[in-house]
Amino acid sequence: MRSAVLTLLVVVVVVAGLGILPDTIQSAYPGYRALLPLVAKAGQEPWPTQAPPPTATNTPTATATSTAVPCNGSLQVLANTSFETGLYPWMLNESVLRTNSTASDGTWSALVAGYNNSQSGIGQAGPVPLWAESATLYFDELMASTDSTLVLHDALAAVVYDSATTTTLADGWIWNTGQRNAWLRWRLPVSNIANWRGRTIGVMLVGFTDAAFPTGWYLDNVRFYFACGSTIANVDTEALTLESNAGRYKLQDVLGLWPSPRKLWLERS
Repeated sequence: MRSAVLTLLVVVVVVAGLGILPDTIQSAYPGYRALLPLVAKAGQEPWPTQAPPPTATNTPTATATSTAVPCNGSLQVLANTSFETGLYPWMLNESVLRTNSTASDGTWSALVAGYNNSQSGIGQAGPVPLWAESATLYFDELMASTDSTLVLHDALAAVVYDSATTTTLADGWIWNTGQRNAWLRWRLPVSNIANWRGRTIGVMLVGFTDAAFPTGWYLDNVRFYFACGSTIANVDTEALTLESNAGRYKLQDVLGLWPSPRKLWLERS
């Protein structure tokens, strides 16, 4: 009984420490877990397949020998990027909270992790347009942590990958040693996106924590751009570039670990 009371007190202290206000949080589909890598489920549509952005000037009519769609522009494909209408259609793993205690765009944000032994995450999936020549993931992040500011323990992983093979196209990391209690904007460019045209890819943000001193990440304004022509997908030049994993963790094959929710997607080196 004493152990249960102590556990409850620890949970309350951690939640309060992260600045989470219980009366302003909405839980994401209680009791529901979604499979990552992301696969479109019934009632959850992938991002739409759309025509390429038009060129600024007239272009000749395409012929049967054309090998590329002429265009010059960019297209953002994620839905509900700032969680203003809830968490749908984001697919969720473990506990993800929607809160209006802090936000960088609009009123709401999503909180991943924030508790020990977490692999809490969000994501969306969809096809790579046939005209795509570049791609970049952007998101805003605010970290709250009780962990060390000097030693790497907890990490937020941003990953773009092929949904069919789980091949990683790009990944980047934010550690518990980074800047806290301030909104930062990040970017993750995807190399050679033309090689993945027509294939379904997934975009996910997952918070991993160890057994003590939890870290949580508030997420907002999550966008994924495809672009072609002279316009590149790095539309936000002020965004910071994500860190490498620094050898601390190795991203594992996500597929096949389900339905064992406690088996980590990362292993310490």
